[in-house]
Amino acid sequence: MPTQKRRLTITLGDENYELLHRLSELGGQSISSLIVELVDSARPILAQLVEAAERYQELDADKRRAAQAAFEADHDRLVPQMEQLLDGVKSMNDQTIDAFKRVK
Repeated sequence: MPTQKRRLTITLGDENYELLHRLSELGGQSISSLIVELVDSARPILAQLVEAAERYQELDADKRRAAQAAFEADHDRLVPQMEQLLDGVKSMNDQTIDAFKRVK
């Protein structure tokens, strides 16, 4: 039976393809189903981005400048926090990998 879902063709760089390929093999799923899973996981954030972009487009020039300034201020505050969070995740990942190596 033909699928009712839309199809999409994408072109990936070698590094992205290899990463998705390895992850899909580890999870026992196709790259396509992995990508669907990733997009489904990101859907709430993507929906918020779309809504924010649509609202931004409706603003007049003065309000766009004010929104841009507010965004830049928020961005400048959030970037260090995100970097700290990513460092923590990397550290946890490194610890997990080290634990697996010790088990071998």
